[in-house]
Order: sequence, then structure tokens, then C-alpha cells
Amino acid sequence: MSKYILIALTASLLFLISGNCSKNNNAKASQESAVAGGLLNVIQIFNPTPIFSNISNNLIVGSYTNLETNAKSLKTATDGYSQSCSGSTSVQNLQTLWKANAISLKESEITQFGPSVQGGYYELMDPWVNSYLSNPADTTSINTYISGASTISLTTITALNKLQRGLPAIEYLLFDDGTGNTSLSAICTNLTGRRLQFLTQLVTDYYNNANALKAAWINTSGNFANELPNAGMGSSFFESKKSAMDTLINQMIALLNSIVDKKLGYPAGLNVSSNGVIRSANVESRYADNSVENLLANLRSIRNYYTGNGGAGISDYVKNANPILDRKILAQIEDSVSKTQAISNLRTSLSSSNLTATRDAFNSIRTLRTTLTTELTSLSGTGAVGSTGDGD
Repeated sequence: MSKYILIALTASLLFLISGNCSKNNNAKASQESAVAGGLLNVIQIFNPTPIFSNISNNLIVGSYTNLETNAKSLKTATDGYSQSCSGSTSVQNLQTLWKANAISLKESEITQFGPSVQGGYYELMDPWVNSYLSNPADTTSINTYISGASTISLTTITALNKLQRGLPAIEYLLFDDGTGNTSLSAICTNLTGRRLQFLTQLVTDYYNNANALKAAWINTSGNFANELPNAGMGSSFFESKKSAMDTLINQMIALLNSIVDKKLGYPAGLNVSSNGVIRSANVESRYADNSVENLLANLRSIRNYYTGNGGAGISDYVKNANPILDRKILAQIEDSVSKTQAISNLRTSLSSSNLTATRDAFNSIRTLRTTLTTELTSLSGTGAVGSTGDGD
């Protein structure tokens, strides 16, 4: 049977199902998506390889390259720091470089498969995501370590608990003087001796992990970037194109779960696990007040996966089968970004119990998650990753 006959049969079947579903409008979109997705998988008239190639070689490798570049800049500045409170090597410059790294890391957070997980690199750079209930950094242990007499070296740093390492620990040292004072002068005064030694080794450890993660992906080293484009064609990681597409869709859903359940729902008291208690001190990047910027970087990465950011993206697959769903997802992504931008400062908003903007963003992002976990997974035949529980 020719491809064109199959396509005609597909259209006819969709028309018949659409008519039979007219009495149940709530199920109509989901059923149409499921049939369209199933038939597209069977007929194989859509080639997702350009999507895999763009996301792997441009988006993922690009994000890791940017992360390594920013980590190197932070390491160079930290290595050259000499308790200067002004100029290019000031504490303020280190804070600016930290924020650039935080954004880079949040834009990379969506890629939780392959070397980032297998090598444990991401969690060593940012333990907050998986340990949000412990609220890294572990400042008590860090202060005890600094005030002790044990040798501070890269070897001893890498033996520490993950809650004492990575970007949250670096953030604490750069945005707090160790006593709760956040003024630049106080931080500068205390950033000396063992505290500075600890910071320097933490940054080196962080840079080494960022560099190793990039190396695992690029074609001149580990070349994991080749796995996605070769899905179903010799890839040792993705046995089929469907498994690759399922992975990418689930990466978006998993990141939305993290935003809804951990980054907004829990500190704002909006999900089940929070018991309705507002915890303004449990926001991500609480010392640098970088929570909103982190969220926006996460949402940009979801948008980039979906649109392709100038190249082929998951949107190309969706609009080929269901252009109405594609437009819906695009609109919901933009609404989530817009609502998140309206939060001026997450920590201070929660401190004053001003939840209006936070709740609006929470609901918008949760709506996007619902669309992806129901209609998009129905279209693609993907088994969605579970939520940590926000009461839906």
C-alpha cells in the first residue's frame, strides 16, 4: 500500500472519529491527538532526525559551551581575587559572574539524561534541585568546615557532601558574610583566609564539572551529542526515534514538574507537600535573589526545545499532526514567561505574603504542564514522567 493511500485513510479515519466524538467534546482533542500520533508513528511519514540534530548539536552543546565559558570566567576571577572591594576583581564582579553561571546552569537544567546524570555532573554543580527540602547550601556545615583546621584543597573539597558544594555553596560565600550580613563591605571584609581558600577550591571543583560535562557531549571528546541524531540508526542510547522523542518531551515535563512543585509550589505554600505554609527562605538562589531569573532561564530552555530556537524543534512534529495543539502550546509557553516576568522578587514577595503574581505564574505554568502531560503525550504516545505532587 502506497504512502499516499495510507495518508488518505488516515484523514478519513480522523474525520470519522471526529464525528463520533461530537457528543463528548472534553475527550475530542485527546482522542484525535492519540489517533493522529499513533498513525504518524505507524506510517512514519515524519522524520524527526533534524529536530534531534538541532536540539543536540545546537541547543544542548551550545548551552554546555556557554556554561563552561562562564565557569572559566568565574574561576579566573576567583583565582585572581585579592580582597579588593572595587574594580574588575571586586566582590561585586564575582557576584555578577556567579549570576551569569546561574543563568547558564538553569538553561542547561532541562537536559537531565546522558552524561549529566550518568556522570553525576549536574547534581554536583547544583544540588538544590534534587535536595530542595534540605535547601542547599548547608551553611552550618560550611561554616564549621571553614572555622576548622583541616587542609582546604581540591581533594578535600571533592570529598565533601554535595550540599556543601556547587553553585549554591558558592552563592552563599559571595552573597553573605557568614553571619547574615549581605552588604558588599561585610562580605569583602570576611572573604579572606580559609573562607577565600574554600571559595577558590569550590569554584575550581565547579569549573571542572562544567568542563567535564561539555567534554562528554562535544564531538572532539565524549561525543554524546551524536546519540540523538542517530536515534534508531546505531545509537547506543536511543534504540528508536520514538524513544528519543519521548525523552525530549519528558525533559520538558520534568522541568515543569520541578518549577511547579519545587521552585514555586513548595516555597509559596501552593502545593500539597507545602501544607499551605509559605517558606520564603526556601526559594532557589535565596542569597542572590536570583529565583525569578532562574525560572525564566528554565522556561526559555523549554521554549527552545519546543520551537528549536531558529532550527527544527518539537513544534515541527506537533504542527505536522495537530496545528491547533501546536498553537495552543506556543501561546501557553509565552503566557508562562509573561506571568513569571511579573514577579518582581520571589523571596520578598513571599516574605510579605504577596502571592498574586506568584500564584498567576504558578497557575499558568501548571496549565502548560497539563497540556504537555495530556494532549502532547497523547499525540506522541509518550508515557509522561510523574509529578512530585501539587494537588492536581
